[in-house]
Amino acid sequence: MKKLTIGAASFIAGALLMTGISGYAAPALEKVSAYINNTVTLKLNGEKVETSQPILTYNDRTYVYLKDVGELVGAEVGWSGS
Repeated sequence: MKKLTIGAASFIAGALLMTGISGYAAPALEKVSAYINNTVTLKLNGEKVETSQPILTYNDRTYVYLKDVGELVGAEVGWSGS
C-alpha cells in the first residue's frame, strides 16, 4: 500500500509540474515577413554582378551574403573551424 501511495503522489506531482511549465513556456508568436528580392541589382564599379545566393529582404533591409561580396571584390574567402 505504501508503494502505491508514493507512486500516486509522484504521478500527481509530476502532472502538476508539467502543466505549470507548459503554461509559462509558450511565448506569444510573432509574424515574420521576409522574401527573396529579385528586383535588387548589385553593381561593382558600375557593372551589374550576379551572386551565387539569393538576396533577402527582411524588415525593409536587404541582406547579401558576405562571402559573395568578398569574392566579388577579389578577396580570398575561407572558413576555419578553430
